[in-house]
Amino acid sequence: MGPSSTIRIKHNVYSVHRYVRILQLAAHESEAEVDGCLRRLIDSEESEERISTDQVKERFVSGQQLDVVTDVRIDAVCLQNYDQLLPGMEVSG
Repeated sequence: MGPSSTIRIKHNVYSVHRYVRILQLAAHESEAEVDGCLRRLIDSEESEERISTDQVKERFVSGQQLDVVTDVRIDAVCLQNYDQLLPGMEVSG
């Protein structure tokens, strides 16, 4: 049996409240830096449900540098899958 609807509603309200507080921090400080803090918290295997606004602020205030993305991998796209979504249309190429 899962959690009661009251527990789920309370959890959702808490999650929304936490999300709005993190958005406020990003709006007042730096969206890119707050994003980087969140990424580092998630990458450190911290459960997303346990990440608090205070943890984000601590990382933000500590002045940790943003990670530079240097290795980007884009998988090949099989366009035939998209062609199947358009029955009866001829695709030349």
